[in-house]
Amino acid sequence: MAVDIESYGDPDRTTPHRLTIRDGLDHALRRAFDEARVPWFDCRHETPVTAHSS
Repeated sequence: MAVDIESYGDPDRTTPHRLTIRDGLDHALRRAFDEARVPWFDCRHETPVTAHSS
C-alpha cells in the first residue's frame, strides 16, 4: 500500500499545517490497520515527525 498527501509541499502550507495533516493520516492509517487486524509494526512504514515528538 502506498499513500500520499496531495499538495504536501505546497508553499502555502506551513510546517504546522504539514505536521497536522501527516499526524492525522498516521492516526487514520493505524486505526484502519488495527480494524483490519494487520499489525502496524509488522509493516514497513515511515514514522512521521509530529508536533508532539520531542
